[in-house]
Amino acid sequence: MLTIKVKVLTNTKEESIEQLSSGEYKIKTRSKPISGDANCSIIRIISKHFKVKERDISIKIGQRSNSKIVQIEDGIEK
Repeated sequence: MLTIKVKVLTNTKEESIEQLSSGEYKIKTRSKPISGDANCSIIRIISKHFKVKERDISIKIGQRSNSKIVQIEDGIEK
């Protein structure tokens, strides 16, 4: 299991994930932080980056914040 810190920028022109340091990432998403849309988008972006299923990713802390603690279950290829 891997736990990472995520800094989120919402409502951006493009989606990306950038590693800032070991275990710390910055994610840009087009989604707006309304009704959990941005959280769903963040999970999708992390899923593609780490090559894991979306169901293996959960936001542990920061559901309504731009700073989050995200947990990724085993099966990571990166």
